Amino acid sequence: MYPVTSKFLNAVRHSHKATIRCEVRAFGQKVLELYPNSGNVTVDASNTFRRTMTMTLTEEGTQFSNTIPVYNTYADVNTLGSNYSWYSSNYGTYASILQILSYSIISSSVPTYVPTNAYSPLTPFGNEITVWRGIEYDDGTIEEVSLGVFLITSVEVDSNDNGVTVKVDGVDRSLRISRNKFTDAPYYSSGGTAGSTGTEIINLVTALTNLIQSRWADVKLNFTPIDLNINAFTIGIGEDPWTKAVEIANACGYDLYFDADGVCTLNAIPDASTMIPMVTYQEGSEAVLLSVSRKISSDNTYNGVHLTATGTAMPEPFMATAWDEDSSSPTYRYGSFGQVPIFLTSNLLTTQAICNATAVRSLYRYIGANEEITWTSITNPAHDVFDVVQVQNTGAQVNVVLIIDSLNIPFGANESMSAKARSIKFLPLS
Repeated sequence: MYPVTSKFLNAVRHSHKATIRCEVRAFGQKVLELYPNSGNVTVDASNTFRRTMTMTLTEEGTQFSNTIPVYNTYADVNTLGSNYSWYSSNYGTYASILQILSYSIISSSVPTYVPTNAYSPLTPFGNEITVWRGIEYDDGTIEEVSLGVFLITSVEVDSNDNGVTVKVDGVDRSLRISRNKFTDAPYYSSGGTAGSTGTEIINLVTALTNLIQSRWADVKLNFTPIDLNINAFTIGIGEDPWTKAVEIANACGYDLYFDADGVCTLNAIPDASTMIPMVTYQEGSEAVLLSVSRKISSDNTYNGVHLTATGTAMPEPFMATAWDEDSSSPTYRYGSFGQVPIFLTSNLLTTQAICNATAVRSLYRYIGANEEITWTSITNPAHDVFDVVQVQNTGAQVNVVLIIDSLNIPFGANESMSAKARSIKFLPLS
């Protein structure tokens, strides 16, 4: 979950004033503010590109009043024009500037979104859109969360008797890595050392850092320190470097993605069975939960991972099996479902101990898939995939702890959020 205050989590469960803020940036500088009439951000843990965005705008746009823009640097404040000199001379810190920057957008000159040439802000040639959604409190202050930083991938302009409509689609920053394929020679993960089997080995974090920075030197990274060595690897000419990087991380039981702030992140797939639900969605006076649907199926449902580590220099492969050992889990290995493993292979793992640990981490992706629960609720834009929540609903006969696999977060204040999750633990029905 995106870090927010308890005040935010309480307000989002009740009637509140939602805000939406979008900026187009070129070379890191804001060049246009957008006021979408509709749109959404989709966050999907199964997608190679974790976050995608679509929005629709009209020439008239949507005017906001009494908004408080949140600026990060003096350079951002400078976009206000002549006022910057006064601000900088009278207020010496960012915090002071943030406190006084409260103004209303009431200009009669509305933004023009339609691109006029290849260098216009809304063109799919490298510009990014950052999206925030938040809450404006009764005292006029705003707390907001980032929904993502998106490369513009397509812009559609439709002009008819009803006016002009612009539809914009975007994909998170992983697209920068994906597009920049190797052209002159295959990529080899150099910088490692000789392993016990005679092959070259390299630390997982070092290998992924080198690969990603070779495609985007200025990328922002937030990698969990990991003491795990893998076999060296090669990426061929024309292969997708981002897809390969995600595959390497997943094969070791880790998650690689660009987060809501546009930072490339590597961390372990969480063990939801040990986590306390962050939020409870239920019927009641708060009316947070709007609808619930359940799909119970044994298709693609596994409660074990059997992992085989292979390599040309290995005298014999390493093998490991991890099971769902939680007796309260619907896919408990000794329960009525039985033992149903998925079989995985990897040529990256270098020791039996690494194979054992990777099998356990990999299992967290599969536990609970026998029951898929989808719900709609009042939008909480702070949610992310792999958040653990509790859902209670009398009609659907559920009281269950879930781990979220995908989210759809709308821009509209009167639209509901939808989420899809796997069941981790059933609780008694009240």
